[in-house]
Amino acid sequence: MTPRASHGDGAKGVQTAERILEIALRMFRDQGFDGTTMRDIASACGMSLGAAYYHFESKEALLLAYYQRLHEDRQRHAEQLFAETSALRERVIGLYHHHLAALRDDRRLLAALVRIVADPESQASIFAPETRNIRDADIRLFRRAIDSDDVPEQLQVMGALGMWTLQLGFLLYFLRDDSEGQQRTHELVDRCVDFFLPLLPLLSTPFATPMLDRLYATLDSAGLIASALKADR
Repeated sequence: MTPRASHGDGAKGVQTAERILEIALRMFRDQGFDGTTMRDIASACGMSLGAAYYHFESKEALLLAYYQRLHEDRQRHAEQLFAETSALRERVIGLYHHHLAALRDDRRLLAALVRIVADPESQASIFAPETRNIRDADIRLFRRAIDSDDVPEQLQVMGALGMWTLQLGFLLYFLRDDSEGQQRTHELVDRCVDFFLPLLPLLSTPFATPMLDRLYATLDSAGLIASALKADR
């Protein structure tokens, strides 16, 4: 996992870093990411700029800590969900809905971060090397959600990648969804899952094997299938 920050020594350092993160996130939500500087954050925390930099080397590092926090919450939820049910639909939908609920209060912040998330030069980009561990871990959660003897391993890998990619589309829709509780997005999730899950048995037949082999090779040659995802179940 990507470390949150240099936490200093012991529990006090961890507490200080958590406090900086909380204040920074509040400022990002109120003032926007671009409208907030590290100096602003340090001042709001009542510390010197150097002390703030000791814990977080940049605003992007604060975003990485935010991503890490979201993933850890999602991981905890997934472990409970997977222990409670083996039904593929409940597992997949549960992952999607929990993630959307966790982001509900941060829609304004996330909308302001779209540029950064898509910026190939930013370490906080969703495709950056700095976020790869979190990205791969999230994809592995989807793989675990559809881990079944009825779903071939190769299809689990591609299915997990596809579900994670679909999640990006859900999030873009979610940011502009003005329905109460973003209910339209949750309904969209349910309908999409109910559309593609029934395809898994069809794609698991020998008839579909050549097509899946070609698709897998294509995705793998493009570097989209991480080695960790291939090996992890």
